Amino acid sequence: MNYNASLLHYPIPSLRPVIAAYELNYQKGKVISFGIYSDDIITNEKFDKYFDNLVLQNTQKQQQQQSLTS
Repeated sequence: MNYNASLLHYPIPSLRPVIAAYELNYQKGKVISFGIYSDDIITNEKFDKYFDNLVLQNTQKQQQQQSLTS
């Protein structure tokens, strides 16, 4: 999955690292895993908002799908 996440101030400007993400449907929910070091984002409020929005989007999609099948 590519959520188009990026690092604005990466120490090596010539590199553009990709933040890996994996999504797994599990029982009645979904597991989302990121390949990123927490010390890189722990104080980054923009990342917190981004991740919150990502989780909310997936939650809303899940709820819509459940309501359609009910």
